[in-house]
Parts: sequence; C-alpha cells; structure tokens
Amino acid sequence: MSVDIQTILVATDFSDASAPATAYAFSLARALNARLSVMHVVPEDDVRVITAIRTYRSSENELEIQGWLP
Repeated sequence: MSVDIQTILVATDFSDASAPATAYAFSLARALNARLSVMHVVPEDDVRVITAIRTYRSSENELEIQGWLP
C-alpha cells in the first residue's frame, strides 16, 4: 500500500535538541516533494510573560491615546 504524503508538520522550539528533527523533516519533505509547515513552540511560562508584556503595552498605548501619557 502506497501513501502519498503531501504535507509535513514539524514543531520546534529552535533548541539544539530539536534541530535533528527539524533537519529530518526538511529532508523528508524534499525527498517526498511535500509541503513543509514549521510550528514554533514556546514554553508556557514564556507565553505568560509575552501576554503580560502585550497587556501592559496595550494599556500604556490606551493611556497615551487618552492624553494621560506624553
């Protein structure tokens, strides 16, 4: 039975540990003439920090718009 793989998804956090899997996915996609999608994964704690920064900057921008900040 033949399988026609058209798309490959590789998840990576761009660490040294994930490099071999990413390289293999690129090679496999090229060999199969398949489309490769790369998903960047970040630790949950990083997401919390990013969300907090985004919220802070949004509130800072809102205060600026309302004339409270220079």
